[in-house]
Amino acid sequence: GGVTMALALRTAERELGRADLRMVSAQATYCQAVPAGPVALQVEVLRSGRRGAQVEVRLWSSAEAAGDAGADLVVVVVFGAGDAASPYRFLGAAFPEAAPGPEQSLPRLQDDPDGPFAQLITLQLSMQFFEPMRGEFLCQHTRAHHAGDGFATGVADLWSQDGRLVAIATQAAMLQPMVRG
Repeated sequence: GGVTMALALRTAERELGRADLRMVSAQATYCQAVPAGPVALQVEVLRSGRRGAQVEVRLWSSAEAAGDAGADLVVVVVFGAGDAASPYRFLGAAFPEAAPGPEQSLPRLQDDPDGPFAQLITLQLSMQFFEPMRGEFLCQHTRAHHAGDGFATGVADLWSQDGRLVAIATQAAMLQPMVRG
């Protein structure tokens, strides 16, 4: 889902063509899996105002006959003009002290360290952007708030390598057991 969402975000940014606005948030709904291969996009600027704009992007597999065209992924992106003079500043999160290594990055279905891994199939993803994502990597600190009945919800904080919180994401996903190997 990350590649298709990134494509939709860049497409929305290009279609809007407003250097005075930055991406503030994006809401993606995954209606159907998008297989590897050619895709088609439909873009509509819903509103372009003085300090804000909204753009909708529909993305679908152009090689697949199943489903309605334009129904695989729907993304609504909100853009806004920042106000450096705003007196409101707050950061309610702290950079994680001990980020786990790659061997600990696969989600598990339970707290048992030897338990089965889970494959997450994103159903809905919402992102809020605070600062540009610069550097060679991002640290993703993820917390699952609930998992049960084959579904999970959680929040991820995305940190730049210099310790700045650049975005948060919330996700609703289906869980499927995954065999490692």
